[in-house]
Amino acid sequence: LASPSPGGGGGKLPPDLIGTYYKAGPAMFSAGSLPPPKNSLVKPRQPPVPDGEDEGRMVCHPFEGDGAVLAITFHGDGKYERDDDDDDEEQQQRVDTAGKATTRFRYVRTNAFTNERKKGKKLYSGMEGTRSIPSPTVGNDLPLPFYRHHLMPGLNKLRKNTSNTRAVYFGKRLLTLWGGGLPYKLDSLALSTDGRSQLGGVIKREEASMASRAAIDAKKNRILFFGIDEESGSSNLNLYEFNSRFQSIKDDDGVVKVKLPGLAMIYDFAITENYAVFVQPVLKVNGMQYMLSKEPGKSLTLEDEPS
Repeated sequence: LASPSPGGGGGKLPPDLIGTYYKAGPAMFSAGSLPPPKNSLVKPRQPPVPDGEDEGRMVCHPFEGDGAVLAITFHGDGKYERDDDDDDEEQQQRVDTAGKATTRFRYVRTNAFTNERKKGKKLYSGMEGTRSIPSPTVGNDLPLPFYRHHLMPGLNKLRKNTSNTRAVYFGKRLLTLWGGGLPYKLDSLALSTDGRSQLGGVIKREEASMASRAAIDAKKNRILFFGIDEESGSSNLNLYEFNSRFQSIKDDDGVVKVKLPGLAMIYDFAITENYAVFVQPVLKVNGMQYMLSKEPGKSLTLEDEPS
């Protein structure tokens, strides 16, 4: 959709503003709100419903909505120059985008999104539940080791990777991120979903938990991601670095691994010329409270100690 510059009190687009802005966020809050593709072999028993009509299909928190990407391309004031090889029909089909912005919007077709779309109902608990199988008792609700499914969303198969937190474009690749699973790769022009990405094979495990944050080193023209393997006694931080062609830096097999004390719940980081900076809050885990309450908020306490 090519839109002209806003008129009236809206002003005009700067003539030298050229490029594409990508924004990701939660956009669909009722499972199966879109009909499946016509060539799908699975037809939902229940028809699609608009958001807000069926509470049984809705997520319990807006952050759990299925992700979508908004892309706005600013064309500046440059006009298309006719090519001698273009015939009159091709010339007429071209859209004059000078002084305009082109907008695209599309849902991220994650595996969970596609499954719910085909079934026409809610299949995943997202992050609204802290256990993979709810149970009022303790005896049959203890996945081992204790924290793998309770505090580590990347390993819980019933939790949905919504890919709705952040869009990152670098090295001619467009990725959408979510804190707890693999990123998804999208076509930067059509916004079609290519599938989950293990970043060129650098992420060895498909169930690895990735953070929803990336940092770009403009000086070296590199991008960095991180993920954390969380355990109660200690945690492992994995730092991934790629060059402008999205090729991993070959040192240490493309990943730097650092062992951290205790349960590391880290969701952001910063970079300098030579370092990646993380702040780890000091958390204390109460194992008995974990077994009894089944709630992470009741089994973790923030210690009054330097990070």
